Amino acid sequence: MEISKIINVSVFSKKPNDNTTVSEDKDKKTSLFKSNKTTEVSLNTDDNEGIQALNEAENETQIQSVKDKKSSKIKQDIKIEKNIPTELKDSFSYELNYVKEKYKENKSKYEEISENVSKETGVKIPPELICAIHYRESANNFDCYFQNGDPLGAPTVNYPQGLYFDNFVDSATAALIEHCNYFKNSVSPQYNVADDFSTMSSCLEFAESYNGYGYRTNGHTSPYVYSGTTKYSGGLYVSDGAYDETAYDSRPGVAIVMQELMKNS
Repeated sequence: MEISKIINVSVFSKKPNDNTTVSEDKDKKTSLFKSNKTTEVSLNTDDNEGIQALNEAENETQIQSVKDKKSSKIKQDIKIEKNIPTELKDSFSYELNYVKEKYKENKSKYEEISENVSKETGVKIPPELICAIHYRESANNFDCYFQNGDPLGAPTVNYPQGLYFDNFVDSATAALIEHCNYFKNSVSPQYNVADDFSTMSSCLEFAESYNGYGYRTNGHTSPYVYSGTTKYSGGLYVSDGAYDETAYDSRPGVAIVMQELMKNS
């Protein structure tokens, strides 16, 4: 893997801080969490006791106390937290079948990327999450840069500009190593979420931060992550800077895709 091929790398921590998007998938993300003090709650619907305790906590000290009691669960396998409340539309069936086939056909590539990233960062990003992000970025096209969907084999012209890779695995590995470090150092402490992919909530936070926080900044839920779940009821940036609250994302978000892939893993 030739990570040294990166030319003029722009780190993710220096992404343009605008609130607009260039396309449906480049809409800078927003979620239901609107402040740095947001309490991250596991999406495991069976963990009713923990959720109730967090809801009843009235201040930061009480919230931290509840989290301390739940800390032993944080290291559990991510597969115990894959039950995300959903309201799937029939129109999503084709897309989900498509991405499941892509994952099945290319699972070894996603696993290779996961192992490469783990060697460099010390954390193992689930192959299913890599595939889900790849789906949202470029419909699982292996001829494109993982970073921005530009064609491999030529310097990137879209953000981040100036990269050069001619191999998808190398491109994805470099992008995810960079973002894992950014996630650990900036996103994880800011939003108080695990940085080791031990919970579904940390995986989804990673995906949202990878796409950008434009939706969250403007008080909207990110369809990039939550389209197809009860957390998302509509609204979409239909063009650069133009948010349409009546529009609906036509593709499943990372949460639904990842859940489906894990069911079949």
